[in-house]
Amino acid sequence: MFPTLEDLRATPSSRIGEFWELVLNPASLAVLWQCVELGVLDALPPEGVELAGVVGALGGRAGADAIRIAVELGCGLGLIERRGGRLHAGELSRAFLVRGAPIPLLGVVDRFGILAAGIPHLTQAIRDTALLRDEPRRWSGARARFTERGISYYWDSSSLLMRAYLDRDMTRHATVCDLGAGPAGFAARLKHYFPHLNVIADDLMYSSPEVLQQVRQLLEAERCAVELVALDVFSDPLPRDVDLFTLNRVVSAYPLPMIRDLAGRMRAALARGGSVALVDFFQTGDRAQDHDVANLFVHLYAYKYTDSDPGAYGAMLLPHHARDIAAVLREVGFRDATWRVVDPPLAIVEAAA
Repeated sequence: MFPTLEDLRATPSSRIGEFWELVLNPASLAVLWQCVELGVLDALPPEGVELAGVVGALGGRAGADAIRIAVELGCGLGLIERRGGRLHAGELSRAFLVRGAPIPLLGVVDRFGILAAGIPHLTQAIRDTALLRDEPRRWSGARARFTERGISYYWDSSSLLMRAYLDRDMTRHATVCDLGAGPAGFAARLKHYFPHLNVIADDLMYSSPEVLQQVRQLLEAERCAVELVALDVFSDPLPRDVDLFTLNRVVSAYPLPMIRDLAGRMRAALARGGSVALVDFFQTGDRAQDHDVANLFVHLYAYKYTDSDPGAYGAMLLPHHARDIAAVLREVGFRDATWRVVDPPLAIVEAAA
């Protein structure tokens, strides 16, 4: 079940900020990860439960002390509330983390739980990370493998991407193409919320029959008719006569020369009056935004540093600034390029052909 548009609109940016603060802080991430992994949050019924009940329900998963520590620290972080001696899911958990949450984001916790393997190496990763100095076209394959290992993250967090488009008049569009679509979570939401749209999702990962089948099953479960196209957006021909190209969490993984080339090809493929929108972890000059982007990139550097598959993400970059992305769009002929913060660490850059 997808969140309703009403839930997406009604959720304050500050609450999403609280969630990201927990995820991006290594200490609170450890507590959050344990509360989810041990099943602590799911063991808290609406009417509440005493600590002994939680320990009894979860005793087969961990020792009593581990559960008590997770509960106590979870209370300190607001994940759990203690009322009259009984434990309840906190406001943040009810919003994003328990069964039936209006905007489920457990996939984000799963992804950062994996990235947590790099936490002991945060300092060393900053010191030893090698930044990209060329344009390896083979990088798209590495990026596809990275995405395949985090399908639940890309699927769940697409609800946060959707918040960037809530003010856009989708009735002006007939065909939308999401480039680098991953498991098509954003494309599925577009089709769900705006059924008149012809939605195309392009990604190299669909070249894998296993991944393609998995994505099709996700779409079928939500009854979303999305066209899936296996292509490398940086080298293969793009769909033509598209009204809106979207790139969500794509360009932060690629250097500006590759983005410039893709931008030119998008402009050539757009229908008359078409536009592009790019949502990503951009720096903007906004303090809260840049703070969260910096913290997120430290996690990525550390994960890359410790990953057993050296090609699973490719060489690393510094964060892109939104103004540089807007400048690239203008260089290839786009006009009215603007950017704004959505909810840190996500920002959007938009332009018209």
